[in-house]
Amino acid sequence: MIGERIVTIDTFLNDLDHHLRRDADEAALHDKGHRVEYLFAVDCPATRDEGALVVRLLARVRRPNGTWDRPMPATAGPDDALSAGATDRRLLAALLGADGIASTRRERPDSPLCFVLPGALALDWVPLAARAGRLVLRDTPESTSIRPLQWDDGPRWRFDLDVRAEDDGHILSGVLARHDNRLNVTDPVLLLEV
Repeated sequence: MIGERIVTIDTFLNDLDHHLRRDADEAALHDKGHRVEYLFAVDCPATRDEGALVVRLLARVRRPNGTWDRPMPATAGPDDALSAGATDRRLLAALLGADGIASTRRERPDSPLCFVLPGALALDWVPLAARAGRLVLRDTPESTSIRPLQWDDGPRWRFDLDVRAEDDGHILSGVLARHDNRLNVTDPVLLLEV
């Protein structure tokens, strides 16, 4: 028989193992999602200035080894939202498609997106973004360090006054209270009125 190749069982099993691993690696990469993942960075100074939540769009790219590059300022439009993974599509669509609800700002057409979320949109959008692990905190827009934010489903914190007697008078300070938990009002990085 011409063209027939004799294959040992070891060669056959090695080839089979190679193909199965390759297919599993490709499936795992597909299951992990898209090559680009969007993050939404809370801009504390801009939020304080606006009186509404301000988030800046960041993107990171998945390396071939499965790790992520450092998040960088990004732009995105409706086509990017359509081609994004399900989580990113949902979060981007809520911001990009919300005419008159979330306002976008750009200094130049190619500059990174910045969204201003009024209270009603922020109340729905922030828990989704935080639970998805896509909401991060950057102290300044130029900061390279980001900290992931987590959503707390507990009851609201309330503002209380704490009065302590001192030898020379009284000390009055603000605290945030919830059940038995108390925080000094100066501890949170950012407080938003709902």
